[in-house]
Amino acid sequence: MQTILGPFYPDLENALVSEIVKGKEGDPLSPILILVPSDLVRRRLKILLTRDRGHTFVNLHLMTFQHLAFHLLSEISGARLPVLRDDLFFEEILRQLISSKQPGTETFGGMEERARGCATLWQTLRDLKDGLVQPSIVLEALNEGHLGRQTSTRMANLLRLLQTFLSVCREKDIQGNSDLESRAAEEVLSSRFLQSFERVFFYGFYDLTQVQLELFDAVARNYPTTLFFPLFRAAPDRERPSFAECFFQQYIRGRASPDSATVNLVETAAQQDKLNPAMRLFDQMLDKPDARGTAPWTCTILNAFGAQDEV
Repeated sequence: MQTILGPFYPDLENALVSEIVKGKEGDPLSPILILVPSDLVRRRLKILLTRDRGHTFVNLHLMTFQHLAFHLLSEISGARLPVLRDDLFFEEILRQLISSKQPGTETFGGMEERARGCATLWQTLRDLKDGLVQPSIVLEALNEGHLGRQTSTRMANLLRLLQTFLSVCREKDIQGNSDLESRAAEEVLSSRFLQSFERVFFYGFYDLTQVQLELFDAVARNYPTTLFFPLFRAAPDRERPSFAECFFQQYIRGRASPDSATVNLVETAAQQDKLNPAMRLFDQMLDKPDARGTAPWTCTILNAFGAQDEV
C-alpha cells in the first residue's frame, strides 16, 4: 500500500488527479476504483474531475464504503441483499424493549418517555456496535475488575442492554450499515469486482469506525492500494492536527506492509522551496510570519453543525 500525505486542498486533490491521469495514460480503459467515506466527498470529486479539471474518464468507479459493501454482497450467488434500517427504526426498537421490560433494560426504565431519550441511548449503542464491541467479553473483563470500579456498574448496565438489543436484531434479521460492511469485509478476497481493478484509491477520511476499518484493511491487504490521507509532517515548532495524527500512527502506519511507501507532499514541496500555505491550516500559533517574509497572519476557526448552520 502506498500512502500519500498532505492537506486536502490543494495537495491531495492534485495528487489524486495526477495518479488517475497516470493510471489512464497507457490504457484509457484501465479500471480504477476510488473509495470515499461519504456521498459529500463523492460529489466533490465528481465536480473536481469534470467541471474543475475538465477530464472525461472511462471505467472510473467512484463509490462509498456502503456502495462497495452492497456490490460485494450482490456477487454472492443467491444472496439476498438486506433491507437496511435507519436510526429512527433502531430508536423504536429500544423504546419497545424498554417498555416491555426486556432483560438488561431495567436501569433505563422511563427513558423511553423522555424527549429524545431513546435517540441519545441509541447513539451510544451504535458507537459500541460500530466498534465491534462484544458485550460478553467486556462484561467478563468488568467482573474481573480490569476496567475500574467507578464506571463498572454503568458500563455493565449498558452492555447488558446492548446484549439484548443485538440478540433481538439477530433474531429478527434487522440490519444497519455497519452490519452490511462487516459482512462485505468477508467477501473482499474472493470478489471478482475488486480483482478487475488495476488500482484502488482510498480518499477523504481521517477517521473510521472499526467496521469501516476492517473493510479498508481487507482491501488494502489484498489489492494494490493508494491511500490519500490528510496529514502533513510539521516542523518541531509547528502544531499539526492531533486527531489525524493519532489515527495515522495507530491504524495506518501500524498496518502498513514492510514494502509500503509513504509520500509526504508538503515535505516534497518544501524541498523544492515551494512552501504551501495550506500546510498552516491547523496551525494554532498566532502572529507568526510567513516563511517567505510576508506580514504576520492570524487564523480563526469557526465550528458549525451541518450545511445550514455553515451558511
